[in-house]
Amino acid sequence: MQRGPLQAFYKGLEQKQFARAYYLYGDDDFRKDQALQSLIANAVDLSTRDFNLDQRRGAGLDSRSLGTLLATPPVLAERRMIVIREVGTLKKDVRGVLEQYLRKPADDIVLALVSPAGEKTDATVSQLAMTIEFTPLDGPSVIAWMIEHARDAHGARLTDEAADLLLATVGAELGALAAEIDKCASFAGEEREINTRAVEAVVGVRHGETLADLLNAVAQRRADDALRLVSPVLAQPKNSLVSVLGALGTQLLATGVAHAARSRGASVGAVRGRLWDMLKGGGLGSVNTGGPWGEAVERWGNGASLWSEVSIQRGLRALVVADRSAKDSRVATDEQLLSNVVLALCGDTHREAA
Repeated sequence: MQRGPLQAFYKGLEQKQFARAYYLYGDDDFRKDQALQSLIANAVDLSTRDFNLDQRRGAGLDSRSLGTLLATPPVLAERRMIVIREVGTLKKDVRGVLEQYLRKPADDIVLALVSPAGEKTDATVSQLAMTIEFTPLDGPSVIAWMIEHARDAHGARLTDEAADLLLATVGAELGALAAEIDKCASFAGEEREINTRAVEAVVGVRHGETLADLLNAVAQRRADDALRLVSPVLAQPKNSLVSVLGALGTQLLATGVAHAARSRGASVGAVRGRLWDMLKGGGLGSVNTGGPWGEAVERWGNGASLWSEVSIQRGLRALVVADRSAKDSRVATDEQLLSNVVLALCGDTHREAA
């Protein structure tokens, strides 16, 4: 699953061949931290780690303290390691010390420079260090990562069906997925196979009863199927009425974009490209797609022809009313409120022409 610079990074760790400086950045903090911990474990012997590992944050360093760190030799070991997090917060004079060092780094120091998600890429540092970008995984890449994690961490086989169910239920956040896979591996025990039965038992969700299934039913305006899913979806521990309403709101806005584009004569490919751009650029607000972005884009694009401006506007009004009711007075149960929204969204299409 590792590709390019990341593959070279892990191969170097296996061979105990280390770059003098690494720059780890990107929006996937989970895999970034995994890589950093692997680097520390391989570069610094556990018995001397107290003496040969320094971890600091950029904002807490001045030029003198950084210079001292970079000039200190290892103690009773082949090398020492320095980790500087939040590189973007380094002051100008401290950056000067760092850049001067990077142009002529020491042979016995491994320096790891880490930027958190959302921090701007440091162009100068990226030219002077081994640079690895960690971009969020989606769709098939998440499935591949899950299967790899189950195998490497537990020696277990995660079936494709179980992986799909986990992704549809938990979402694409790798830390949450890893936690659920770990629990499923314990449940599987000596069988060493994580199947849908394990996921259903541990996560508390059944195949065909996920948030993604509810969103699919609403997108296709299948009221009976959507109503049947209201109770099991709300019963899942990671779902709440507010979060489900948020996912439906995101879907309705995206469907409105797709419908408007198709009405103007845009091709299917152009519509999907527009939806992808909006997801990546935050054009849909706080996004809860109920699963991988690719599947959501397919769902929104395919369902657009089943909607009209009237049905979209009616659905948005119903979502606003339900959201207010959920947050204010409890005049109805969550199931009643969500069922009312489903009926408004999947309502009688004959009324829309009126």
